[in-house]
Amino acid sequence: MPGTTAPAQNPDTRPAAPRQAKMKSAALGRIEKLEAAVNNMDALSQEGYSQISAIATLALLSLETPEGHHPAHIETLAVALAAVRKIACDIENCINVTAEEVGLNHKDRRSEARLKARREGAGQRCGAICRDSRRDAAG
Repeated sequence: MPGTTAPAQNPDTRPAAPRQAKMKSAALGRIEKLEAAVNNMDALSQEGYSQISAIATLALLSLETPEGHHPAHIETLAVALAAVRKIACDIENCINVTAEEVGLNHKDRRSEARLKARREGAGQRCGAICRDSRRDAAG
């Protein structure tokens, strides 16, 4: 009818298309972040594990020669093994941080439970110490 206004739309009865478009956009953004994270982890692992493999190969080859068993070369092998350990720790940390950034890092539930118990125990001990020191100060 002329002169009448259309009733206001209830937000719950609006067309779903704008909400779906927003959800689709958010999902695409999440997928892009996940793709970037996987790509980054792949690059980190390729570089780090290639370095570890190369160092280990050289260390093993050195042990296949009489010179590789000379006492003077033991320190060289120790340095090589320390480098392997450092690379492995660095790559582990980088991959973990990358996974954390997208909320997909591994969580060891039992380890987390132990950490929580340790913190609670420390908090209880601190509380007891504080109560004892207040009592000593008051008494």
